[in-house]
Amino acid sequence: MNLPETVLKSYQNHFDQVRATIGSNLHDVLRAHDGKNDELMHLLARVVDWRICMNESLTEPDRFVAAFSGLRTDVQNGGFHQYFLNSAGDLWSDLLRMLILGGDHDGESHFRRVLDLFPESSPSTHQDTRAEQLDQIDERYMKSSTSPFDELNSEFYRSCFYPDEKTLIKALKSLDDIEFIPLHCGRGEAG
Repeated sequence: MNLPETVLKSYQNHFDQVRATIGSNLHDVLRAHDGKNDELMHLLARVVDWRICMNESLTEPDRFVAAFSGLRTDVQNGGFHQYFLNSAGDLWSDLLRMLILGGDHDGESHFRRVLDLFPESSPSTHQDTRAEQLDQIDERYMKSSTSPFDELNSEFYRSCFYPDEKTLIKALKSLDDIEFIPLHCGRGEAG
């Protein structure tokens, strides 16, 4: 991806500053931001955005962060049907693992009920295949006046809005410590 030089430099400076003041490992970042969730969420999102912009593979912590924001954004905008129709649904298994590791039993239970609508409770991780699965779900319930997602969406909005930041952070803390802050920022330059 061709980002403007000023954007590349901004990322580089931010990551260099984090490495110098906090460290580069995931657990260093989490410890340094304990109780400062807004700052932590900004940094986590920035790291994931960077990796996506640079077409780098996402690590498990990255996938947790992306799953966290993807579910909340898509379900708020169009319900679980939209979540699974969009690319955010590619990370459904990471979301489930995050809910388990984060100890959100209510969120996990509700999400498993959503997953139960799919064959073998396992949506495809490929967006096009998942769209076909959604069409099959819609066809099964055509005679009904409501979609099976309607009630699950209502429950989500009413009582089990998940995941929250605490769940994400707890799940991240449970993972093995890895090099997290990007070292190289574009065009092969070392940070």
